[in-house]
Amino acid sequence: MIKSEQPKLYIISPAEFEIERFSEDLKPILDSIEISCFRLALSTQEENTIAKTADVIRNICHSRDVAIVIEDHFLFVQKHGLDGVHLSDGARNVRKARKELGKEAIVGAFCGNSKHNGITAGEAGADGVVATFQTERFVIDVVAQRTSLLAVEKGAGISGP
Repeated sequence: MIKSEQPKLYIISPAEFEIERFSEDLKPILDSIEISCFRLALSTQEENTIAKTADVIRNICHSRDVAIVIEDHFLFVQKHGLDGVHLSDGARNVRKARKELGKEAIVGAFCGNSKHNGITAGEAGADGVVATFQTERFVIDVVAQRTSLLAVEKGAGISGP
């Protein structure tokens, strides 16, 4: 994990991509700038595709000391050696994910522009909360994990083809 107190980038995958091309595009990005965390945010619900993609991206991220979380599919975290989960349903499943994954896993939650949902997610055990401010044209992700890293994400992360 990154030990610096300076903000680091948190990037998000496109919802759909071709794994071979994307993995080749991702490597030089992770090699050129300091990234704290990569979120695998696939739109598919097909388990084999998610599993294969998670394994490939995990190897790339972990070889560069970048944490990897998966969006919503917290049952894949331990099975595929990921670092945690990002829940898109606010605080609803934070306690369940924390119980299932344990204290060492990263558990993040998307809470939109609801301060209440963000506080609830934090109280339920989320390490980080994503808040979207409608008055801005970008999303600010502030992740306060046990490693004291801060992440700022602009746009939708790495864009696809």
